[in-house]
Amino acid sequence: MRILTGNIVAFHLYEVSDTIDLKLLQASWGENTTVSRLVSRRPSPEYLQFANPPLVRELGEVLLPLCGKDLVFTLKVKAFDFGVISLALSLKAPPTLEEMLELSVLLSGSSSLEASSRHLLEGIRPQFAPALIKPHHTNLMEDYLVFYVQRFDEDIQAEQLLEEQRVMLAQILRGEKKPLSRAEQSEALREVISYYQDDLAIVNWNTSFIYDREGSSEHIDVLEFANSELLELRYYDGLMDREMDRIYDTAQVIPHWWEFWRGGHFMLASQKLMALTVDVIELRDQIENALKLTGDLYSARIYRSISRRLSLREWEDSLDEKLKMAHQIYGMLIDQVNTSRATIMELIVIILIALEIPVFFIFSH
Repeated sequence: MRILTGNIVAFHLYEVSDTIDLKLLQASWGENTTVSRLVSRRPSPEYLQFANPPLVRELGEVLLPLCGKDLVFTLKVKAFDFGVISLALSLKAPPTLEEMLELSVLLSGSSSLEASSRHLLEGIRPQFAPALIKPHHTNLMEDYLVFYVQRFDEDIQAEQLLEEQRVMLAQILRGEKKPLSRAEQSEALREVISYYQDDLAIVNWNTSFIYDREGSSEHIDVLEFANSELLELRYYDGLMDREMDRIYDTAQVIPHWWEFWRGGHFMLASQKLMALTVDVIELRDQIENALKLTGDLYSARIYRSISRRLSLREWEDSLDEKLKMAHQIYGMLIDQVNTSRATIMELIVIILIALEIPVFFIFSH
């Protein structure tokens, strides 16, 4: 069984700023820019689109040397308004699944491919830098591989493909040269989704295999979007950790007496924490409203599968717990500031009373 049409897409997503001004970016990129739309062969509501559609720019072919091989990729850049730039490096699918496995082994977790991707990002950064609002200087990145087959040289149903190529598909998804155990095959093939008899999506945490005879792309877009969501959750989770560590350190330092009395020592820390908390809540709302999949059963199932694989709910729960803790710490710091100020007022009152007593006796005589 030979592959007639298909490709391998390596996504590298980067956290670059708080937000991206897409209108400004579109003006900067010019005519080569398109608006990303979900394209489905399945019945779906007309409203099933991005609230603020990402911008896409095709940058043509790039030659990347990987482990002694020169591979020709097609580069596509996608910009999400919540501050993520995605590089999609697309490679024409080889003629056989065996050769696809070789590429899976080569590309899975490739440090060489990551280095090349970062180099490409820095090369195009001047093109999108003016549209970045509050740029971030971070190396945070998410990568994801999609093995997409549109047509084989024979008509094959999804169940038949999954049954006959079970061992090979599990190896491709795991990037392993040797056949996997039966248990590991079951784990690799656990998240299987089909809508028609001739389409198939197998979702893993860092790879997916898709067979779709009509060449639909909404599943790829959903996988990419979920990874962008994970990237943002990771960024703000780390930011919350670092900020709370600084606040712990601040709370343990005994300030000078004048700083303590006026409450400034804790006020600055509490203001920073509250500002970060507002940023995180804003981000959550922005991502949750970016793409509504309600009403499209297929896309919603793809999203639920990749969410489970990426543990998105666990990341969100972790961030929620840190937000609650931040709120408690913020309250404690504000209470300390208020206590300090109340103490100052009491001290001032005592001093005034102490001054009034001798004045009273002086003027009374």
